[in-house]
Amino acid sequence: METTGNNFDWEFMRTVARKTDDVLTRFEQVVSQAGDEDIREFAAAQLPTLRAHRSEATKLTKALY
Repeated sequence: METTGNNFDWEFMRTVARKTDDVLTRFEQVVSQAGDEDIREFAAAQLPTLRAHRSEATKLTKALY
């Protein structure tokens, strides 16, 4: 069964929000656990963008209620 319309929008944003949380968690783990300084710095530099994406995904998901 295909999801369409508002149901599709809701499921899509719910998935984006969940996956964004997963990615953010993994990057935070890399920052705290990676042995390579360059990798830690790269991951740390991405955190503000990932947090902003998570915030926007959360706002959009709430707007679809």
